[in-house]
Amino acid sequence: MPQHDNLAETIVYSAPSSLPDSSLRGRVALVEADAPKPDDERLSTLRLRLRMVCSIMLVSFAAFFLRQALAEGVDTVMRCNWAAIFLALGTSSVILACVKSPSCALLEGVQALVFGGAAWFFAVTMHFTTRLNLQFGEMPWVVFDLMTGMTWFCVLAFVYGNLYPGSWRRTAVGVSTLLVIPVVVLFYERYQIPAFAQLVNAKMVTLILMTLATCGGSIIFLSYRLQQLQHDAAVARRFGQYRLKEKIGAGGMGEVYLAEHTLLKRPCALKRIRPGSDTDPVTLARFEREVRATAELSHPHTVEIYDYGRAGDGTFYYVMEYLWGLSLEGLVDRHGPLPAARVVFLLSQVCEALEEAHANGLIHRDIKPGNIFAARRGGRYDFVKLLDFGLVKSVARPDDPTLSRQETVVGSPLYMAPEQFGGDTPDARADVYSIGGVAYFLLTGRPPFVGPTSYEIMIAHARDPVVPPTQLVKSVPPDVEALVLRCLAKDPNQRFQSASALSAALAACSAAGRWTYADAARWWQLHRDDDAKDIRFEEGNTPLSPTPIEHSAVTHRNHANVPG
Repeated sequence: MPQHDNLAETIVYSAPSSLPDSSLRGRVALVEADAPKPDDERLSTLRLRLRMVCSIMLVSFAAFFLRQALAEGVDTVMRCNWAAIFLALGTSSVILACVKSPSCALLEGVQALVFGGAAWFFAVTMHFTTRLNLQFGEMPWVVFDLMTGMTWFCVLAFVYGNLYPGSWRRTAVGVSTLLVIPVVVLFYERYQIPAFAQLVNAKMVTLILMTLATCGGSIIFLSYRLQQLQHDAAVARRFGQYRLKEKIGAGGMGEVYLAEHTLLKRPCALKRIRPGSDTDPVTLARFEREVRATAELSHPHTVEIYDYGRAGDGTFYYVMEYLWGLSLEGLVDRHGPLPAARVVFLLSQVCEALEEAHANGLIHRDIKPGNIFAARRGGRYDFVKLLDFGLVKSVARPDDPTLSRQETVVGSPLYMAPEQFGGDTPDARADVYSIGGVAYFLLTGRPPFVGPTSYEIMIAHARDPVVPPTQLVKSVPPDVEALVLRCLAKDPNQRFQSASALSAALAACSAAGRWTYADAARWWQLHRDDDAKDIRFEEGNTPLSPTPIEHSAVTHRNHANVPG
């Protein structure tokens, strides 16, 4: 379903306040998560850098003030300007020295005070010296003081650019703002004073603008390259006992790398928080909850977790088994709808994995074809692995409500049960609904509901009847169709009440037992030429040779286990 790829991703969706169907009114599903760990290291680094900047500025401004006071004297207007900058820098220094653990908001305020105060000082100085020099006919000094002011703004922009070396977008906004200020002063003086406009002609203005643009562009590009280098260096580092080899995809919260245990030489998949997400407390909490929830499960059809930890730079990561094969999404996209017997065979294994999860009080909440993997394990093909417990919710023990976000929907719109975005708390029957959506996709090649936006798809799940699979694929057996439609019932009470009940119903279908591991092995061998570029088969029991490319949710060319 390539045309639906953009809607197959897991989302966090804030629903509109007014919904057309009564079942969608009120509060929607919450994102519960355990309490996050504050990013003390990042705030501490920013505090130290701001203290250093304040100290350097205080010494520099004091030296220039003494020089001007002793050599030329200080005009009354400039006394107020000097007092303002010393007050801004002194106040900032006291705050940074006294508050040992400042909040992010406090540091942002101090930063605005420091750089805003310095920018104000330079702007007022440019304006004052321009008027003074013109008053006394010192035309050469007008140009000199103007260029000096531009230079100081460039220095200020350079200092700001080094304050956030890991965030080039923040640098771009700050640097652009700082370098716009002298341009505003320049054009204000040209508009207000004709003599200044004649002295600083269009050619000089063009030169000044090009100089400021070059300075700002260089600082922003340098910040961007530093961020890239930091990312590359982080990737090159070892995560505990694991060495990263290459990136194989990206999931909903993190990036996944092919890794190798340095001692065991065992290939594995290492998932780490995507750069830029590690400051989001909800993302961190979801990431930690995913690995803890998955580690509690031991069923062979649930992806196995090997290890978990934090790297030296504080990056969260966990290590899971590396799988060879295709996600069910990639399988259908490559080869079209599957026969009912194979669908029953695959989904029976999914139900087995969910039986254990539900018995432990865990609801997956993000079951979709991209999170179900048809792998090769122990010489068996079509061996299902259920991935990505990033949205798992515990119904056996309450989650911390302090991180709950009201009116928020989590999941994949194409396969979400209506209660996941309605007022009811989803339980195991929400996973049953999602399995029905996956079955519908496997049988017909399309999700049960499609639409131009996630919101319209969710409305369809809650309101519209499902088109029977036999209207799209005539060969679907009646009992399999009835099973799928029961899973997709709007009312949870009309569905199978548990994964075990659904598993029993699958076993009783007429298509059950007509697809086996032997059939799967023959199918994979028969289609090895179709997937030769991505998956290679050899004689005997040689496993599928992985060729990691991009995540199947993007191009369906990479079929390593990349949840999300």
